[in-house]
Amino acid sequence: MENEIAFPVKFIANQIANMNAKEFQLLSDILVSLSEAQAERLKNAIAVSQQERDLNELEKQKQEEMHSYDSDGWFMETCNFVEDM
Repeated sequence: MENEIAFPVKFIANQIANMNAKEFQLLSDILVSLSEAQAERLKNAIAVSQQERDLNELEKQKQEEMHSYDSDGWFMETCNFVEDM
């Protein structure tokens, strides 16, 4: 099993070692762009997560507000105000 893993690693290492400066720079640029793409995906995932959290908070507030109404649909604070009069 180790030989199966070691062979591709050694092959890649030999290929990199044999690259000229221009080829190595191109490979470096490709690796950087992959990292930038991964960073962009992470940024998008964070934004989606934030949106989901915001929607959950709005839903929670909506549910809490719905509990503020009595069985007839009147806002309880209004009913209490009328009773106080």
